Amino acid sequence: MRISVSKCDQNVLVRIYTCGFAVVLMACTFCGGVGANTLDSIYYQDRFRLYRVHEPTGYKGTDIHAVVMVLHGGTGSAESAINFSQMDRVADTAGFLAVFPQGYAEARGGYAWADGRQGVADQMGIDDVGFIAALIDTLDERRAIDVNRIYVSGVSNGGFMTQRLACELGDRIAAAAPVCATMDVDYFAGCLPVRPVPVMMVMGTEDPFVPYEGGRMSSSGRDIVSVDTMISFWVQNNNCLAGPDSLQYPNTVTDDNSTVMRYTQGACDCDAKVVLYKVIGGGHTWPGVENPSYERIAGETNEDIHASEEIWNFCRQHTRTCNTTAAYPVAGAHRRYTGNGMRPGTRMPLSASRTYLYSLSGAVLPQGAVPTERSHSGHIAAGLYVRSRPGDKSVRSVYPILPNGR
Repeated sequence: MRISVSKCDQNVLVRIYTCGFAVVLMACTFCGGVGANTLDSIYYQDRFRLYRVHEPTGYKGTDIHAVVMVLHGGTGSAESAINFSQMDRVADTAGFLAVFPQGYAEARGGYAWADGRQGVADQMGIDDVGFIAALIDTLDERRAIDVNRIYVSGVSNGGFMTQRLACELGDRIAAAAPVCATMDVDYFAGCLPVRPVPVMMVMGTEDPFVPYEGGRMSSSGRDIVSVDTMISFWVQNNNCLAGPDSLQYPNTVTDDNSTVMRYTQGACDCDAKVVLYKVIGGGHTWPGVENPSYERIAGETNEDIHASEEIWNFCRQHTRTCNTTAAYPVAGAHRRYTGNGMRPGTRMPLSASRTYLYSLSGAVLPQGAVPTERSHSGHIAAGLYVRSRPGDKSVRSVYPILPNGR
């Protein structure tokens, strides 16, 4: 079933996909993973922002888990990030929470990130760095996560956004793994990370959209730095003294027209290694996840490695516990998310005398039954919720709750 609701700040429909409502909404498997993929939201920058969480097999919400965020490419969505990365399958094996945030700015049927290249999201003033910081806070409040093991990856537009997060949010994330992305030349000049950030890059030498040697991007007309410049930047930032050590992966799949070399720079401050997976002959693709129709325009997909497995194997070595140069929040940093619930006096008009509120992930709010014609003074996080009467298995409406004072 699919329901649509209009955003409060625009007459634009947000498509919310559900698998049915049987007292618990969205508690169903999505896109092939073994664990549960659920949809949820937060309210940030006067906007409702959506994200998906994949709970690994056997997840009970009691033991703390590492988090791997995967950011979709331009014109993509949280759902497409699940499909192209298959990070949910790695999460089931490794036991971490896989989180798939969604951009806000609309772009050719999907969404885009404000990655510093002055695209549509940047022009709209979307604060995606702040959104990710707010999402980390929300995950910390709602789930059992290890705040010292939060990792971010992304592809293309999401990869450029990952580079930006390493620059501006390095005090919140333990490692970054951009795929098919370097950095805008102008943004690069102002990147000032607050600590050594472990970085793993995956780049194809024949990427038709993000030139390996840098220069002008045909899609945006913006100039980007080369892969070598980007690696050198992180090596210098992390004060790496050893390497690069090289490793050639076996060419186990000979018809993908590509091979993989891995270069590792070590002996870094905080053991913040810098690793490059150079996909020789590879295109604008996610290694290990083949999409033949997409390859017609994006180039070859290497199948000797699976990028998601390599990303997890890299990230799991690192924690956010070493040599942060400034305690959060730092001067100029994005403020901690403080969406603190339904404002006093909010009325919830339903014809029945009582109703229940459910989060989009399917959890009934701790307050249980909420009076419909009385002010609610409970502590409900801002976001999108579903209202339903007790015993009613149909979705009555999607209900936005703003932070106090909004």
